[in-house]
Amino acid sequence: MRINVKVVRIKTLLQKANKRGFFHIVISSIIVKIVSFLSAIFLPRFLSKYDYGVLTYIDTIRNYVLLLNGFGISTATLRYCAQDAEDSRKKGWFITTLAIGTIVDLILIIVSIVFFATVPLQFSEARELLILSSLLPIFLFFFEDMQVFLRACFENGAYAIVSLIYSVLLVLLQIIFVIFWNLKGVIFARYIATIVSVMITWLFIKNLKTYKNTILLPEKEEIIKIIKFGIVMMFTNAASLIMQLNETFIVSLVLNNAETLADYKIATYILQISLLLFQTLLIFIMPYFIKHIGQKQWIWNKFKQISFINALVMIPLHVVLIIFSAPIINFAFGEQYASATEIMQVLLVASLIQAVLRGIPGNILGGIGDEKFNFKVNLIFVVVHFVLDLWSVKTYGIMGAAMALACVYFLSGTITIIRLYKICHSV
Repeated sequence: MRINVKVVRIKTLLQKANKRGFFHIVISSIIVKIVSFLSAIFLPRFLSKYDYGVLTYIDTIRNYVLLLNGFGISTATLRYCAQDAEDSRKKGWFITTLAIGTIVDLILIIVSIVFFATVPLQFSEARELLILSSLLPIFLFFFEDMQVFLRACFENGAYAIVSLIYSVLLVLLQIIFVIFWNLKGVIFARYIATIVSVMITWLFIKNLKTYKNTILLPEKEEIIKIIKFGIVMMFTNAASLIMQLNETFIVSLVLNNAETLADYKIATYILQISLLLFQTLLIFIMPYFIKHIGQKQWIWNKFKQISFINALVMIPLHVVLIIFSAPIINFAFGEQYASATEIMQVLLVASLIQAVLRGIPGNILGGIGDEKFNFKVNLIFVVVHFVLDLWSVKTYGIMGAAMALACVYFLSGTITIIRLYKICHSV
């Protein structure tokens, strides 16, 4: 009887999700990931293994810079626009975050150019390419903040379209440009894809009923509040993302081999399949959890339902990927990357822990206003992960990086679930 009740509840939940545009996002995300995966297959084939390792090194450093992009202010766009019912207020929040992020990124560009021009780098080719890509953060911020505004207005169809356009442009242009200009072509392609996508997204926003309303800008105290929120969320998200960046950086620093770095990057690509489903789920559910801030029983019940469905999908998916990892790598990337098989299998274990145990409660805590706890936990585990990762890579080589990540995901995920339980069951 209980099983039948659960089936009915899941069916009802899926029907509601369909009406609200969930499957727009799912279908778009699936196409995006398929196209992105095709790019991941083709790029390593058009670049030497050494050049692909250099590109991985460049992207790692660039992603460290992107952790500071806009000081996390786009998260405030989602939080305050989704929470506010007045269209004029939504528009005011959006314009304010756009202005703040632009100022921050102009400063970030200047600092990063000076940094890239002066610091010693492991690979000589990296300096010119990093300087060349220094303007990317501001365009990426524009695109992200506009996408988030569409989500906050529950325009899931428009969000799905612009995400698809960006991904297809990025993939196609990278493949075409890399043939003619090698690594520089990849950078040029990223600029063009991002700028064109910003222009298209802006056209969608201009036609929104919300944006056509008069603007009501936030007060000074409110602006300070959203800046603080953005900074806290920036550090919270950075603390989570930096673990993966630290892994790649430590592998590069300790092993000092571009080809080993290329193996590690290839091993991470297969994780995009599970990440696709997980991120799609988060994109859809977060505005609703934010909307129900304070309704503790609702939050806990929905968390359990969503976690159950998520686990039903993620566990079989990861088991299949682990079993067939060797033929997948050989088919997709060629025999030269066969050495990436074992590291990919361990990374898939870490990915499963992240998707089932850690990701959903962590994002819910941030969405319902407990971002400071999230930040503290993530900050502690960034330090723990860095020390553990450094020791593991020195001791076990490239395999140690994945083992360290799996351990940290398990511990931090367990703590996060306990915290969410206590909040939802407090008087």
